[in-house]
Amino acid sequence: MQVTIPNGDIYFHRYNHDNYGESNRDCSGWPANGASRFGRLWAVLSGERGEYELASGRSAGAYLQSMADATNDGYFVPEQIWDRSDISCFALGRPTGSASPLNWAEGQYLRLAQSLDAGYNLDTPSVVKAKYRGEGPIRNGTKCMDVSGANTNNGTAIQLWNCNGTNAQSWSWNSNDGTLHVPGKCVDVTGGRTADGTPVQLWDCNGTGAQEWRWRNQTQLVNPQSGRCLDATGGSTADGARLQIWDCNRTTAQAWYLP
Repeated sequence: MQVTIPNGDIYFHRYNHDNYGESNRDCSGWPANGASRFGRLWAVLSGERGEYELASGRSAGAYLQSMADATNDGYFVPEQIWDRSDISCFALGRPTGSASPLNWAEGQYLRLAQSLDAGYNLDTPSVVKAKYRGEGPIRNGTKCMDVSGANTNNGTAIQLWNCNGTNAQSWSWNSNDGTLHVPGKCVDVTGGRTADGTPVQLWDCNGTGAQEWRWRNQTQLVNPQSGRCLDATGGSTADGARLQIWDCNRTTAQAWYLP
């Protein structure tokens, strides 16, 4: 049950009729099932919702900020925060007398913060994440992997370009055979070569090692035949920067985010 308080922070109750919390009448708390006792807002649920929003491709920063605003004077994330107007002992949006820190909530805060920084949920196993993807853009920073001129001819260059939602940027990756393709064509290492700097191109899908790409370390697309990674030539981020294979080096030129 979502509650947005006046400062914009977003929190959640666990469920209807939760009475694991303080009394509305005074500052007394447990045991549960006592008179006029109610479960309050849980900051950890804001973090969990943030991960859901991030996985859905939406902004999650407000949920991290909500968790931060709920911390006590020692910057510990509490189990529960007060959900009513200020009274003598508790203030709206501030910790109640519940456990503080709640280790579960502390861990959730760190996990969401790191995931926001990375741009994806770090605790989603890469093998699971890769298997259940649909078609969509493959991002490198603010640019997308693109078929030059939306041409479907064999040998067409694969490049970086501003993300535009066109079919030239609608990719899917097959976790079984490792092919990376737009409808009817595959990303191919030119001539099946394995040297640094070999450009990649669009080509009829043919099942060769030149068209196998494996997703590693959450961001790298590795061609096993060459042992090299998909790379933006020279680390360029300009529109039209040609893609190639290069020794894997974990730079931003090799950081690819699948749909």
